[in-house]
Amino acid sequence: MSRQKRRILVVDDEPDMTLLFRMALESDSSFTVCTFNDPLVALSNFKADLYDLVILDIKMHACIKK
Repeated sequence: MSRQKRRILVVDDEPDMTLLFRMALESDSSFTVCTFNDPLVALSNFKADLYDLVILDIKMHACIKK
């Protein structure tokens, strides 16, 4: 009986940080990691998919035009 991989969403405006999280989390074969550096793209993906965990940088420097 195989276990389903846990899905993790990582959102950070710094590509090096999302890469670091991906490498660390995927070293454990029980996780699938999706990473985004654009908060708006991440939000649309979050609405369209299901995740077991979200790791979010709450002080992103990316500008969102109003």
